[in-house]
Amino acid sequence: MKYHQKGFTLIELLVVVLIIGILAAVAVPQYQKAVRKSRLAQWDVMFDAAQKAIDIYLLENGWPVDRTVRLTGTKRVGTTIDIPGNCDIAKYDCYTTAGRMRVSCDDYYCLITIDGQYKADGTTGNKTLGDDYPGIDFYRHSDGSEPMVLPSGKAGCQWVAARHPTIPVYDSSDITRCQQYGISLPNPVYRED
Repeated sequence: MKYHQKGFTLIELLVVVLIIGILAAVAVPQYQKAVRKSRLAQWDVMFDAAQKAIDIYLLENGWPVDRTVRLTGTKRVGTTIDIPGNCDIAKYDCYTTAGRMRVSCDDYYCLITIDGQYKADGTTGNKTLGDDYPGIDFYRHSDGSEPMVLPSGKAGCQWVAARHPTIPVYDSSDITRCQQYGISLPNPVYRED
């Protein structure tokens, strides 16, 4: 009498492992791409909220004199400004899954900084955008001259190239930095070297 065990052969198990490996090799990069795209979309929301906060402030008060006004947080000079994220008024920062945002105005310009290395809880090490220091700085000048943008990291270069290609970058080193990531910025240069 022959005794047969039921089960899978080694070849069948290897084929299943191979199929799972192929599916993972295809799915993981697509997932990372989708996460990166959603983070950059969050930058759009953060940037738009910051622009609106600046517009509201300038409509109500004009340019500040002899002091820096932090627009990030929940309360400022008796006015409520809604900025998305976990806002810390003492540090003037708001944290989201896309990074840290800081907005301020002084005598010369209003500045929006989005720093992608921060996590929503305020700690550093956010590698979801794939850079050591992804981010942007956006300056709006009190003299009415053109605004300018300074991209940092690959994600910052991608965001500027895709969303704001007509805003001047600060200088040609910003364009060179983005070219090192393989990203061509059509932006004009704000300050010639």
